[in-house]
Amino acid sequence: MFQPRGVSYLQKLVNTDDIRPGEEGVLAIALFYMGELYYKGIVVPKDNELAEKYWLRGAMIQKNPVTGLYHYGSVECQTALGMFYSNREFLDLKKAFQWHKRAQESGSVVSEVWINISSWSCPCVNQLIKFLQTSDNK
Repeated sequence: MFQPRGVSYLQKLVNTDDIRPGEEGVLAIALFYMGELYYKGIVVPKDNELAEKYWLRGAMIQKNPVTGLYHYGSVECQTALGMFYSNREFLDLKKAFQWHKRAQESGSVVSEVWINISSWSCPCVNQLIKFLQTSDNK
């Protein structure tokens, strides 16, 4: 299958171990876009497992705590995982809430809206949110 140069560069970047200090943000964005490409089947074959794998890796990137940047991982990947687990095909409300909550704490407005709308519109999500906030499952 033909792949544009941009995809080849992204694949090289996400598969390298040679990331210099301070470049974690570039890696996180590359992981987000690779996940998007595989999730949507753009230029590469659609593969939900690979999309999830790239987003999970990007969501958990730790940067230097002194800088504060990407300390909790890529907010884009965290939001993507929240939406992924909200999808009927992969529905897991516990994971969806946990990733949206982490993304919200990292500054995602999309995840904040998802949490608020879900708590208004679906009693089961509202109960799950209350359970997760009061339990050790945070």
